[in-house]
Amino acid sequence: MRSSAAPFSPLLLLGLALRPVPAPAALGLSRPILDAIARRLGPLVRDRLQGLSGTVAVLPTDFPYGLMVSVGAHDLTLEAVDAATVPAATACLRAPAFVLLDLAEGRGRDGDASFFARDLVMEGDTALVMALRYALEDAADSGAAPFTLLADSLPLPTAWRGRVAAHLEATARLAADDVRKVQAAVLEPLRAWRARVDARLDIMEDRLTRAERQSRTRSSPPVPRKEPHASDA
Repeated sequence: MRSSAAPFSPLLLLGLALRPVPAPAALGLSRPILDAIARRLGPLVRDRLQGLSGTVAVLPTDFPYGLMVSVGAHDLTLEAVDAATVPAATACLRAPAFVLLDLAEGRGRDGDASFFARDLVMEGDTALVMALRYALEDAADSGAAPFTLLADSLPLPTAWRGRVAAHLEATARLAADDVRKVQAAVLEPLRAWRARVDARLDIMEDRLTRAERQSRTRSSPPVPRKEPHASDA
């Protein structure tokens, strides 16, 4: 089974920090939030998902927990799952967290381009995955983008929720940008060093090839000279 490599991201660092926390405790804390999101999201995606049923495991490659989306005849449920022991699902979607967010919001990176670049991996019932994706895009267009849903699920005054959603998204994307800058700062000297080593190896390989060629030329036996016969005179 193919899987995307885990990118260096804020969620990857958060996942490492959460490693000592028992999975049941971490997953249990998310239940009230996910239930509130499902109640808000269900009516917005019902028409798009009409006639479909099944489960979609949405698994960020840079976080130890994912989301199980269950599509039923009349409802939508969300459940946090441990990515290491995710139960069987009708379909599975794997990608870095911000690729998944961009797909849900219908912006940023194109889904097909991500798939062919192997940032995004779909398995199982792809028709269900695509229907869910377009349903989430419609919900985002209706004002129910992922960070808006998250802010609405928190016990906050209604007047604060829009500002909190905008702040959460800005903070998350700024953190992702900062992590990419750190990654570039760490990797750039290593890339430069590798380029120098590769250049030296190319020079040494070229010298070795020329030396072997010259050695074969010197060690080749001389071609014997043909003596004329009396009949040739």
